[in-house]
Amino acid sequence: MFHGNEKEKKVRSNYISRKENNLKKLYLNIMNNFSDGTLKGELYEIFKDEVDIINSNNTI
Repeated sequence: MFHGNEKEKKVRSNYISRKENNLKKLYLNIMNNFSDGTLKGELYEIFKDEVDIINSNNTI
């Protein structure tokens, strides 16, 4: 049986995983639809920052 803390961790982990997958799909979609190298570089940095935030939240 789940204790409240374990259940919260599981729910949080599932939520973060879904958000991470959505970000990956969005990133790949944008990268495939734009040919401007500068835009790609900027999007990569944004995506990298978001993944860093997700990873830091995942360790809580």
